[in-house]
Amino acid sequence: MLGGMKMNKNVFFRQGELVFEKIESVDKHWKLKQRSDNVIREGEVSGHLHAVKGNGQLFDVVRDRGFSDVREGTMVLQAQQLVQVEHPEHKTLSLGKGSYVVTVQREYNEIRDSLVMD
Repeated sequence: MLGGMKMNKNVFFRQGELVFEKIESVDKHWKLKQRSDNVIREGEVSGHLHAVKGNGQLFDVVRDRGFSDVREGTMVLQAQQLVQVEHPEHKTLSLGKGSYVVTVQREYNEIRDSLVMD
């Protein structure tokens, strides 16, 4: 278990700077806010979108003062069936039915920790 989440044998998928971790269930302490679009991330350099196609819903994990184990920008993707994550510069990623925690890979330098740019 990680932060109260039941893990599914640490199954990870990746598309560019995005990491998708399959989970059995969402942490009951997390507050989820449904997104109005299907865009996971827009590239800072290219402007290209990582977007979900198919029957899936994206949720932002709302950071709460009491739960600092949630990284800023963490999302949950709930796929009711097979979904595709598309981006013009990456191979299309197919994800099966289930729940996934979506995070942006972090980049470390001596001065500060930052998100990887696409």
